[in-house]
Amino acid sequence: MRHRSKKTAARERACRPFCTQFRSDVDYCELCGNKFTSYGYRRFEQHEIAGGPLREKARDKRYAILGLCYDCHRRITNETGWPRARQLAILKRSRPTDYDLAAFNALVGFGKHRITEEDVDACST
Repeated sequence: MRHRSKKTAARERACRPFCTQFRSDVDYCELCGNKFTSYGYRRFEQHEIAGGPLREKARDKRYAILGLCYDCHRRITNETGWPRARQLAILKRSRPTDYDLAAFNALVGFGKHRITEEDVDACST
């Protein structure tokens, strides 16, 4: 078992209620559309669009995460061709009320115009 620091464990405990609520709100894979099951192949995984060192900041922001099944999560994580604009396009299509490009850009420190609506819309097709 991998050791977690006390700081990391505290952050995970702090966002656990949010993650539980998010899982109950999003009961399907936002990429392929399959329903999640608690016992089998289609298990829920939370994907932070702002990955890397910004992952911890994004864990409890609905505008910066996707609910994905195991296969789709591996696809987005391991394959090229999944820039943040394309992932935001999935979020915009799946949960338009949670989509907030300005807040996402502020979260990742891109400034006001780093990823634009045009970039996201170009990935929607």
